[in-house]
Formats: sequence, C-alpha cells, structure tokens
Amino acid sequence: MLTAVAPDSENLQYKLPSEADSSPRMTVFCDLDGPIVDVSDRYYTTYQQGLADTQAACDARGINLKLHILSKQQFWQMKQNRVPDTEIAKSSGLSGEEIHIFLGCVSRIVNQPDLLHLDRIQRSTIAKLRFSQTVYQHSRHSDDRCRLSQLYSLKNRIVGGSCRRI
Repeated sequence: MLTAVAPDSENLQYKLPSEADSSPRMTVFCDLDGPIVDVSDRYYTTYQQGLADTQAACDARGINLKLHILSKQQFWQMKQNRVPDTEIAKSSGLSGEEIHIFLGCVSRIVNQPDLLHLDRIQRSTIAKLRFSQTVYQHSRHSDDRCRLSQLYSLKNRIVGGSCRRI
C-alpha cells in the first residue's frame, strides 16, 4: 500500500521537521508486508514451525496431538481471507491451551531475521516501477520527472538490494 500525504495536510502527525522551508513536498509511506512484498513463504514456514514447536511442547507434557497441517494454498487462502489465527489453529487440530502455545510460538518467530530471506518482491511491483521509469523518460514536466525519478530510485534500491527472487 502506498499512501501519499499532501504537503498541505492538516494532520500534524504527518508533518516533518524539515517542512519549515517553503518548497512543496510529498511524503510516501510504504507498507512492505503485502502488495509490495510477498510474505506467504515466511508466514507458512512460521505456521509449520509453530505447529512443530507446539507438538514438542505437548509431547513433553504427555499430550498426544492429532495435527492436520494445512497445505500452503489452504493456509494462504485463509490468511488472505483474514481468518483469525485462532481459527487457523483450530483448523489444524489444536484446541484450548494448545492454541495459546501455538500463537505464542508464531508470534515469537514470525519476524526473526533468519526467515526474512523467504520474502519476495511481487512481480507486479517491479512492473509498476518500470512503468514509472518509462513515464519519467517521456515526461515533459519537471515536477513529474522529479517525483518519478524518486520512484525509479526506490525501484533500484529494491531490485539492487538483498531481494534476489524477482
């Protein structure tokens, strides 16, 4: 999700200290966990690890779990449909205290740095940034060229960064 905030925004939380100067500015906020970045592999890996950790914790207590591990497609469909994690846990065969153990495991590991390599840039993101480069190259207005140049610079940082699978 990209949200642009106009320089004359009345919302003070979006005002920057550097806005004391008179040049017009626009701030762009990027939400990097959905439309730009595909997090499905990391989330599914976290789900599987959370179930494994829950199974181990229950085994240590002498509790025998009968897990039903969702396929990645089933899991991701539920996530996209905003099914609560407690319902995903129930669909996986967990109940009661087991759900709380599972949710704690998932919460603890989902944003661990060693899993971030599983994230991928959405192909549509690269296409849109390439399109902005084309518009920039054909634009006759200096203001448009300046804004699009900033987007193109962002694309170069994304593509040139540590994200390998595009």
